[in-house]
Amino acid sequence: MPLDGVATVITGHERYHLEENGYGDFAWDLVRTDARGDRFTGDGTRNEDYLVWGEDVFLPTGGVVVEVVRDAPDQPPGALDLDAVNNLVGVQIYGGYYLYLLHFQQGSIPAEVEVGARLEAGALLGRVGNSGVSLEPHLHVTALAADRDADPLRTWSVPSEW
Repeated sequence: MPLDGVATVITGHERYHLEENGYGDFAWDLVRTDARGDRFTGDGTRNEDYLVWGEDVFLPTGGVVVEVVRDAPDQPPGALDLDAVNNLVGVQIYGGYYLYLLHFQQGSIPAEVEVGARLEAGALLGRVGNSGVSLEPHLHVTALAADRDADPLRTWSVPSEW
């Protein structure tokens, strides 16, 4: 799993993910909840209020890094900027299959996580943040398959198991 311990899926291949032109059809948004199912303490107006904020993110399977964005600012909870940049790590996991993890905390992705790096399962990728197109701190995870017949080349979200 990309997060240690129990994580809750708040959006799994539904709602707005189905509006992402095939990139999010099978995406999952992972958070932490307390015993009552609450995702945050206090009034939830600060990223630090969220239980998943700052949690370590691990690569669940080995692969080669194909894309990294690490310095985009975190958004305040509730703000939705459709042009905001997502901090992310994209990893080719096998042939034409990729795993993408999004919304990392600004500056939390280690320098050794760079394009071309071969990472083993369990490698630390960074910390959960709220960068990019995100309403609250969470970890967005999706598996993608390359569509080699598309011109230009593109990927589609595909089902995955944990």
